[in-house]
Amino acid sequence: MLNSFTIGSYYSVDSKIHHLHPLTKIICSLLAIISVVNTNSYIYVLILIALFCGIIYLSKIPFKYFTKAIISAKYFLLSILIINIIFSGSIISGVFMILKMLLIIIISSILLFTTKIDEMIKGLQLFLRPLNILKISSDKVALSLVLSIHFVPILLEQANHIIKAQSSRGLNFSELSIKDKLKSFKVILFPMFSISLKKADIIADALQVRHFNYNKKRSSIHFYKMTFCDIITILFFLNLLVFSFI
Repeated sequence: MLNSFTIGSYYSVDSKIHHLHPLTKIICSLLAIISVVNTNSYIYVLILIALFCGIIYLSKIPFKYFTKAIISAKYFLLSILIINIIFSGSIISGVFMILKMLLIIIISSILLFTTKIDEMIKGLQLFLRPLNILKISSDKVALSLVLSIHFVPILLEQANHIIKAQSSRGLNFSELSIKDKLKSFKVILFPMFSISLKKADIIADALQVRHFNYNKKRSSIHFYKMTFCDIITILFFLNLLVFSFI
């Protein structure tokens, strides 16, 4: 039922996209998403689709993983299509919005598939560093965001186990009506809530064992350095953003 959900899963492979600085990937992803949201040009969207197909090729990640990410959002995409048709009265406008949402899903998936959790934390810490001026800990915000993203597939995996366990007891969710599914949702909800608390305790204990402290300067075994390739990549996506306003 939930096996097609792939958000938050790192795909380990040696590629040029994987080797980019995590801050570069975060900045470029945000610039690309802003460009997609801002543009109203069909040609520009088609160019972006071709560009990110090339990026997927360079990432060496099988396209089926991106297909699964898109399929997992099919109901969300369908609802967007229906809402656009109702309010705009144009199927073309709805299809255009679907293409933009597909691009956003692909952009987000590339970032998550090519960035390890520790790299993501480091990248977000650097990206959110200006928050320290407002006396808001960028380390806390970065860790909270990353754990939230990577916690999702863990919980969905547990939800699959719960559904299979209930199915073995005679409760077949696929044959239930929508009303009965909503009534039976508590069978999944309460165990999921309990599992969430246990997982949170495990993570808290692991951080405590490692003497994790936000108030002290932390060292790292990994040293991330911006390269010429990172700078060129950021400048390229900045140009993309500029062209989205034309």
